[in-house]
Amino acid sequence: MCLNTDANTVGSVAISPDTRHVAAGLHDKSIRIWNTATGLLVEQLKGPNGHTDSVYSVAFSPNGKGLVSGSLDKTVKMWELNVSTGDNSTLGPEDGKCFGTFEDHAVSYGYHD
Repeated sequence: MCLNTDANTVGSVAISPDTRHVAAGLHDKSIRIWNTATGLLVEQLKGPNGHTDSVYSVAFSPNGKGLVSGSLDKTVKMWELNVSTGDNSTLGPEDGKCFGTFEDHAVSYGYHD
């Protein structure tokens, strides 16, 4: 199965512990998550609380409900995921919640609105 990144360059990929999802960090500053059974895009992480430069590192949490990402913007972000069952009709511009940002040895916790 090939997953479409709309010609964006991929910096990093990770598969969830249960193998149901694949995440990719992209050079367009976003993170996209696909359902491995259907190939459908189920979540995207970007927007005002997202990265401001290319994403070069992604990794799922051990329970698969979180993701950590690293970027050329010199931040590491922690995300709470809200992956759907594969119906991307409700896919929004920023589905997951960024609940932590590490910047140059400083840490900012809490949900960002």
